[in-house]
Formats: sequence, structure tokens, C-alpha cells
Amino acid sequence: MALQKLNLGYNAKLYRNTGTFSTPVWTVIDNVKDLTVTLQKEEVESNYRASSPWKTSEPTLIDLSVNWQMAHDKDDTNWQAIRDAFFNNNIIELLVIDRDVTVSGAQGVRFRCKVFNFTKTETLNGLQTWEVMVKPVMNDNGPPSWYVTP
Repeated sequence: MALQKLNLGYNAKLYRNTGTFSTPVWTVIDNVKDLTVTLQKEEVESNYRASSPWKTSEPTLIDLSVNWQMAHDKDDTNWQAIRDAFFNNNIIELLVIDRDVTVSGAQGVRFRCKVFNFTKTETLNGLQTWEVMVKPVMNDNGPPSWYVTP
């Protein structure tokens, strides 16, 4: 059995598009601690007498949310963009990907979203941090997509 290459978390990247949808300019957001991408399908019951006594289900809509922590750095342009997107209800475009976007075969999810959570934590013995949560929104460029670099 061949050894598989391990994908370490610190090699993953979060990018913000500072260009257009058709001509993206991917700017890395490096002020990220832990990041979680949640992809989860809703379900509908599909019970019929033929499945009795078993309960059956079918997947329906996909729920996507991305959560991460950022250090409080008011001079960080990415932090400013996230803050402004939250307060102004702006759409931003993100790419969450397993490696640098310049590496052929890198994969992740590309989507346009709004910031739904921007919560500051000020622990006594830690850094001031922000918990950020984004979710996709309706837009002219379509739903989220799985992105693979050429």
C-alpha cells in the first residue's frame, strides 16, 4: 500500500477575491488561526411501506458555513474587509483551499458570502481575537462551487 501525502492544516489557505468574479485576484488572508469548513446536507424523510420497519431519508439542500478566528489587528486590510462586510452587509468572495492557489491540483470551495458572525473575545491571559462565520448568499455568479486549480 502506498503512503498517502498528509495535508497539514497550516498548508491550507483562505483567500479573498479583490478582483472580479471572472478575473479573480486571490489575496491570502493569513491572519487566520483555526478554520472549519462545514458542508452538511439537510434531509427529508422518504419512508414508504416497502422500507418498513426502517426509516429512510434522502439528502436535499447543502448547508455551507466557514468559521475561523482572526487576531485583533486594526491595520490588517483583510480584517478591515471582514469587519466592513459585517457592518455594511457586503458580499465578499472567498476561496478555502487545501494549498496555495498557485499549486496545480489544489482544491477547495469558492463562494460569495456575507459575514454572519463577528464576535470579539478578550480573555485575560490571551490575545484579543475575532470569531468569524460566513455563509453563501444569493448573487449573480451562482452558488458555491468546488474549485480545482489548473
